[in-house]
Amino acid sequence: VASRRLVRWFSRAWRPAVAVTASGFLGLNTIAFLQAHSLTSYETTAVRVKNPRHMSAWEKARLFVFGVTVPRPQNRITPAERGMEYTVEKFPGAHGLTLEAWRIPGERNKPVVLLFPGYAASKQMQLAPAKVFHDLGCETWLVDFHGSGGSAGSTTTIGFDEAEDVGAAANFVRQRLAGQRRPL
Repeated sequence: VASRRLVRWFSRAWRPAVAVTASGFLGLNTIAFLQAHSLTSYETTAVRVKNPRHMSAWEKARLFVFGVTVPRPQNRITPAERGMEYTVEKFPGAHGLTLEAWRIPGERNKPVVLLFPGYAASKQMQLAPAKVFHDLGCETWLVDFHGSGGSAGSTTTIGFDEAEDVGAAANFVRQRLAGQRRPL
């Protein structure tokens, strides 16, 4: 009889603990999901997050739960503004999304260089290294990953599908320059 009472007491006492633990687990995973979603989805109307020192408690709580909004990377300057002639090329990338590249011509016997931006950036961020390669005579291609700059889409996989974009760009450039025997 005493053992039954003890079992009943334990089963009643553990129910709230299990419920609290499960709720906490679910809540933290929901926050993690929302944070990951915010980091991988570019927003066309987003503005940079202000300094946390200037945020209200509500704004900080919202930021903690939903994450930052990452503005969709845009190209605001072109190679022409850095003294380089260029053409715009478009081709399919990962999952068929159209990628945009700037092709800056170089000398025929020099290598071809492909440049890609980092996270939450566009190909305009590669204009300084492109200028160096251009001055060395290399043909340079600046490519926007899907979701940024002139390319289609509004998401990033922070490298997973972007690796396919790199492969698609390399294949497109090889086909475009077929027969020229230029190192890529």
